[in-house]
Amino acid sequence: MNGSRSAIRQFGIAFVWHQTWNPVTNIYGARDYIIGTLVTSFGAILIAAPLSIAIGLFLSELAPRRSAAVASLVEMLAAVPSVVVASGGFLVLGPFMRSDIEPALHSVLGWLPFFTGTPSRQGCSSRSSS
Repeated sequence: MNGSRSAIRQFGIAFVWHQTWNPVTNIYGARDYIIGTLVTSFGAILIAAPLSIAIGLFLSELAPRRSAAVASLVEMLAAVPSVVVASGGFLVLGPFMRSDIEPALHSVLGWLPFFTGTPSRQGCSSRSSS
């Protein structure tokens, strides 16, 4: 709340439910960002909660005692910040997604509105090739 106090003081509480974000006219609204955060958080919980409960139950009740090393690895993974895991995902899965998965999705689902446009190109960079 302390971080948002200055925005609410300057733009009013309507800042929370207004949609417009226009720095040129100094009009700001956070509704889309709040809804996006809620939707992605709900989706993550919907996927992660059953999966983590299933893994915990399997490791504690069903897995043979020989698999104690796997349980230790799962516990170690909990200590790694999610930012580090996400960075690894971007570095490992990013090139694969761009070269293989994205064109295939675009060719099959290109008729859907959120698959419009051209797929990103392999090797795009802001550096000039000279």
